[in-house]
This record gives sequence, structure tokens and C-alpha cells, in this order.
Amino acid sequence: MPSFHHSGSVHPSSFQESVLHKIENHDTMAPTKVTKFKVAAAHAAPVFMDKAATIKKTVRLIEQAAADDVKLLVFPETFIPGYPVCGLHVCAMRTASQPESFADHCRSIFANATHL
Repeated sequence: MPSFHHSGSVHPSSFQESVLHKIENHDTMAPTKVTKFKVAAAHAAPVFMDKAATIKKTVRLIEQAAADDVKLLVFPETFIPGYPVCGLHVCAMRTASQPESFADHCRSIFANATHL
């Protein structure tokens, strides 16, 4: 067991002295309450661009995790409604010759967005 010392101009407080004394003498300190619980990360794909269906899927995944005694289940950022992997700039390039198609795509992204 290591020994704890202080030197010269450093003077520990009475609390620090008490803690050092307990450690050096192998005294037990008040036990720390530790709460253990199961956590999980959802490794699932959303129903892309379908907020209602993704919410139903999310609820089902939460229920499955709860049945497995999971107390904390985390989902990826933008799981609802799903992240447009192509990104707007790529979609814009693909639909440059069809601007109405791009506008429809943008409206779909906005309609399926989760508003906080």
C-alpha cells in the first residue's frame, strides 16, 4: 500500500488528513452506492424518409430492448426520419436538369423532419 505524505509549505485540510489517515490505515470509508443497469445502442436502419413508419419501428425496438431489461437505449443522430446520405448538394447536382424534382426532394425532407 502506498504511503501518502505532504511536505513543507503544503498543509492539507483536516478533511484531507482524515481521508489520508483512513487510506494509510486501511480503514473503510462509507461505501459508495453503485447502480448497475444495461444499456444498448440501436443498430438499425430507419424507414428512410417515412417519419411515421420510423417512429413505429423505434417504438418496437424500444419495447424489444425493454423486454431484454435494457434501461437505456440510444439511437443514431437523425434516426427519425433518416439522414439523406446523398446530401443536398449531391441531390442538387443529380437533379440540376430537373429543378422541380429537386424541389420535391427538399419538400419531402422538410415534411419528414422532426421539429423540436
